[in-house]
Amino acid sequence: MDFTISNISVKSGTRLNERLTYAKKPDGEPLTIPLSIVNGNNSGPVLCLNTGTHGDEPEGTIAILDILEEIDPLNFSGVLVGIPALNVSAFTSKVSVDVSGIRENPLDWKNLARIFPGNPQGTVTERLADTVVKEILPNVDYVLDFHSGGSRGTSHFIAGFVGVDNDLGKKSMEIAKMFPIKTLWRISPWAKFASTCIDKKIPISIIETTGQGRADKKDVDILKIGIRNVMKKLNMIDGNISNIPKNRELIDTETYIYAKVGGILRPNVKTGDKVKKGEKLGNVINIFGEVNEKVVSPHDGIVTGVRTKPVAWAGEPLYLIGNIMNINDAFKPRDKDYVTPP
Repeated sequence: MDFTISNISVKSGTRLNERLTYAKKPDGEPLTIPLSIVNGNNSGPVLCLNTGTHGDEPEGTIAILDILEEIDPLNFSGVLVGIPALNVSAFTSKVSVDVSGIRENPLDWKNLARIFPGNPQGTVTERLADTVVKEILPNVDYVLDFHSGGSRGTSHFIAGFVGVDNDLGKKSMEIAKMFPIKTLWRISPWAKFASTCIDKKIPISIIETTGQGRADKKDVDILKIGIRNVMKKLNMIDGNISNIPKNRELIDTETYIYAKVGGILRPNVKTGDKVKKGEKLGNVINIFGEVNEKVVSPHDGIVTGVRTKPVAWAGEPLYLIGNIMNINDAFKPRDKDYVTPP
């Protein structure tokens, strides 16, 4: 049976690379979403692999392209919708003479991750989000969304699920557990793409890997193992699920810690470290080495993000601290006083 997204149709047992237009530049040139779709020869679920929401997180791009290359449409069940770079404008934007990839869309300087579900009459990033919600999501059954620390920092390996106490939440956790990652993350409400998937009743897992604008082999391999495991779990490919951690830990929403004064960050911790409330995370110093600010943890938790670009202006993020919680409480209502970024 043919699989269709918008005006793109893919025959059974074939693959197709195509672009979905979501807006146009003032000169009429189209702005597009690249789609690589494998329509298997056998029936099965539709799995969407999405990355490049932020243009400086290339780990997912490499992993998706490698997985797509592995798949034989004639021996595949269901449909794989690969989006190797959702926000192409950010993915290709120049940072310097020989470096590309930035967090925000340079066409309107908006963060796509905070824009969903978008606006068909809005700026280009809002129209991009709206197109994903209206044209792509109605045609998929599961979503894997890949992120990392990006070019400004490093992230702890975490596999996210939606903490809703129903079948959607359980399916979301099932696919999150398919990744060879010890730390599970109850996805924060400021992750607007996940919130939109909840509204659409689509199970989603968000995976975070290291970052710093690289695509290290370890990060890419972890994503590929997880993707294969999810496809095996959904009976899309044959094989045994592998590399699953014996023990898991769970974090709730993460707290952003911002520079109050600005300066040069000298961190005392790294991602994955356990910290106590009031524990020193590092200093922010001025150009003479004098301490502008001592940074401490606002609560017990685990360090899930550390800024690795030392120079920080006031108001820019320095750390992320995840709240450790009991895995048995994964689907209980959140406390009302959790901290989220602005």
